[in-house]
Amino acid sequence: MKLDSKSEHLIVGIRVRMDGGRDNPSKIAVKIMNRNNFVLYSRGPFWYDFPLCDAEIISVQQSALQIAFCSEDPKHSPLRIYCIELFAKSNQQF
Repeated sequence: MKLDSKSEHLIVGIRVRMDGGRDNPSKIAVKIMNRNNFVLYSRGPFWYDFPLCDAEIISVQQSALQIAFCSEDPKHSPLRIYCIELFAKSNQQF
């Protein structure tokens, strides 16, 4: 994801509504930019907020936001992503 290069705003975080399965809590691996993977345990749909650090905000402005989600067992616990929202600040606020 990337904002238009002429935009006066910067992406500073994302919010994702996802579901790893209702029957069994499943592990969801998340990788944002070059951060180490971290694991969420999901049972039912929840909102997750992922703020970006200053270095990531600058990197996203120059390239694009890279985020990956992976279910531990996609065959039995599929990962569902319902909504992705971006948080932004103006260049002047940053």
